[in-house]
Amino acid sequence: GSAAADWGSMVDAELTEPGGCESIVAISPFDSFRSKDAREWKEEQASAGLVGVKQSDVDQVKIAANKIRLDRNATDFPNCSEGQVILTSRIRDVGVKCMIDLVPEDRPYLVDIKTTGDFSPSGISKKIAQFGYHAQAAWYLKIWNNENPDDQRSRFRFIWQSSESPYEVAVTELPAMDIAAGEDWCANALE
Repeated sequence: GSAAADWGSMVDAELTEPGGCESIVAISPFDSFRSKDAREWKEEQASAGLVGVKQSDVDQVKIAANKIRLDRNATDFPNCSEGQVILTSRIRDVGVKCMIDLVPEDRPYLVDIKTTGDFSPSGISKKIAQFGYHAQAAWYLKIWNNENPDDQRSRFRFIWQSSESPYEVAVTELPAMDIAAGEDWCANALE
């Protein structure tokens, strides 16, 4: 529901879905979202499951997604992966689900795309802790491995992208120790 979440969803869609971000957006007929009519229009779009944006936002999303496609550390992921993989499972008799951004072919890891305003190593570490991305990684791996006994994964990577132009890109791998901490958090949450 935030501007940052909307941006991330649009970049994810542009990289992983047929039709790209156009499949999840509605282009605003307004110059800005300051007027009451414009805000109401945007709320109507959100109620319909769409992100209300200006065409210039879509243009910037395409530039940002292209930066990921061209980045030498990330280029293989969108091209050699299944995108937006939704899984459901049962863990300890609890129905669970997840949506994995990218499942690379013949690799031991899963991949998630994240945008951030603080692209520094300490900023990325803070985001992982603040939003519990270590628990997300553990959760996704657990559900994947539950549903894919012949394709077990043990590692988790993030494609990080600066939310500001020039949309820098970095790929990091979550340490096994952090995934284990995420597993503990998830086990406690399930209890």
